[in-house]
Amino acid sequence: MSVPETRKPEHTAKLNMHMNLPLIHIGYHKTATSWFQKNFYPYVGNATYLNRRLVRDVFLNTTALSFDPAHARKRLVSEERPIICEEDMCGHPDNGGLLEALSKDMAYRLHSVYPDARIVIFIRNQLDMIRSTYLQYIRAGGTYSLNRFLYPYKPANMYYRRWYKNPRLTLDHFSYQYLIRHYQNIFGQKNVHVFCYEEFLEDAQGFAEKYASRFDLEIKFDKLDYAHRNKSLGLISLQLARLLGPFSRWDNPNRLVLLPIIPMGLHKAALKAFNKTFLAGPQITSRQLFGKRLYADLQYRYATGNEELAKELGLPLARYDYPMTTADRESPL
Repeated sequence: MSVPETRKPEHTAKLNMHMNLPLIHIGYHKTATSWFQKNFYPYVGNATYLNRRLVRDVFLNTTALSFDPAHARKRLVSEERPIICEEDMCGHPDNGGLLEALSKDMAYRLHSVYPDARIVIFIRNQLDMIRSTYLQYIRAGGTYSLNRFLYPYKPANMYYRRWYKNPRLTLDHFSYQYLIRHYQNIFGQKNVHVFCYEEFLEDAQGFAEKYASRFDLEIKFDKLDYAHRNKSLGLISLQLARLLGPFSRWDNPNRLVLLPIIPMGLHKAALKAFNKTFLAGPQITSRQLFGKRLYADLQYRYATGNEELAKELGLPLARYDYPMTTADRESPL
């Protein structure tokens, strides 16, 4: 008759400590963070999912020099293990994380409040990420062409030599290795957990179960809704959105405004309804949106960083067709 294995007291203590570590999910944008915020973290039974408005007020709606860790801890007090999920912590893509200054400083702010936290970062194939980011920008009243959106600091631009006066999107924002290594340097490599969005997209339920097990989260999976909610803009919807943009009320400053008479809510609802019809046209692929030359340039830009991440973290980037392999290739520009 076998004797059941017993845990040593010190091992049990370490396990309990491990289970109580704060979990902070910082993004990136367009990697199912909305699903986790609405359909996953609120249903965790052995932790407290902190209110996003409170989290934003504490960490984001402040200046870097006035941020007070002690005050933040008082406002974020929780009897249970805290969970935070806020993608703006990695920096908003429309302003490139304020030239990554906010993205960088946020790691220091988080560490000053939760030094033992486990950090979660989801990444996505850059070509699909940038396509989705641009379509979201257009959906939200944006009017710039793709080229102007991706390359806002051209020589003809008045901010060409003064980026800091008008932060915009920069393609470096999607070079994930920089932010990941920054968090590893601050929190320790073992405490930074990086996932591919494509793995979640491939099997949302299976991924959620493995994810919960990895972070010791108790949840009733039959309560979760795995339905895909956000349909990408179709080709005709994209053109319609760009036409309506100058006449709609949105808070995005990076756009042309002519006569803002369409309320934001009406613009959003009407475009969403139209995009569900056959009139919306086919969904736009990355190759269609970028064209051959820009597609090749973006592939080249991100290949080296992705290869390094795949090697360092064992991520299946090649499986999901991330830009890879720079050997025997030259920049197309």
